[in-house]
Amino acid sequence: MVLDMAYHLHNQGYNVQVDMFQRHFMGMDKMAWLDDKVENSDFILVVCSPKYRRDVDGSGPHEDDDHGLNTRYINRAMQTVFLENSCNNYKVIPVLLKGYTRETCPRWLRNTLLYRWPRDVQDIMCRLRREERYKMPAGGRPPVLTVRRDFT
Repeated sequence: MVLDMAYHLHNQGYNVQVDMFQRHFMGMDKMAWLDDKVENSDFILVVCSPKYRRDVDGSGPHEDDDHGLNTRYINRAMQTVFLENSCNNYKVIPVLLKGYTRETCPRWLRNTLLYRWPRDVQDIMCRLRREERYKMPAGGRPPVLTVRRDFT
């Protein structure tokens, strides 16, 4: 489902960077590649799942495998960006796949707006474009009241 989301975003014209697409960086400095993506991306979509939560917490059965270590490293980098922005979440977009609950998100992301994929795809697209989905209607001229005296 994560790859489907990445393909959908790519087809909408977004430059999507997913570590699964970038296997060549495995032979290079992996942490430098991850740091570059966290620092220089406009947004980071975090697909929250039970496995993601276990990897972030370090409570999974293989907590020291490369995937778990990378996940924890990226999570800490995102937390740093979050804290540097005075806990205003401009960059990280938490996404829940169908059937997952708020508890699958890391605690620091639970108080932000969570999106559900694919239900909230329009809201996610608006967030990526930095637009509001529902726009305030344009205000017209205020009504004019005419008071007429009754001389009866």
